[in-house]
Amino acid sequence: MSGSLTVIIQRIASALLAVGFAGFAAAQNQQPLPSRQEIDELISKADQKIDALSVALMSVRKDIESTTPDLWKNQMDNVSTAHQIIQTIREKGPSVYRLVALNTTMEDISRASLQSIIVAAGAKSVHRETQQRLATVTSTELGCYDTSELLGHVTLRLIQAEEHVINSLPAN
Repeated sequence: MSGSLTVIIQRIASALLAVGFAGFAAAQNQQPLPSRQEIDELISKADQKIDALSVALMSVRKDIESTTPDLWKNQMDNVSTAHQIIQTIREKGPSVYRLVALNTTMEDISRASLQSIIVAAGAKSVHRETQQRLATVTSTELGCYDTSELLGHVTLRLIQAEEHVINSLPAN
């Protein structure tokens, strides 16, 4: 019996030593806290996807701008906002607020891109080159959307960890 008790005590001691934030979250059947490196890599990926989408959109600019100039302006404003948020995250570090702002902006970019595709494809005569450019916009939009989904999951993991800390505070 003393061997079993020793094993239990060792496990408890190991658990207490590993009560670092991520270890404690995992012990509570929660996702681990995202690392700064994971967030930085995702922010870089978001920046690349936004840049790729912006380039693809420039290839169909006249098709969009000629029919719905407000949509084009809104799209470029969203791209600019996303870059500003990314720059702030790089300078000041990630926060739930900043990550939610970036995720929301990326979803706005995706939605506006889909609208742009519909507008450009709905023109009376769509040339073969325009169809190819729209296919590129579609694929880069999907990359942007997928990255915003990953960003959303990382943000939820941060929120879950923060909630756990708040819920573990003693009641007044």
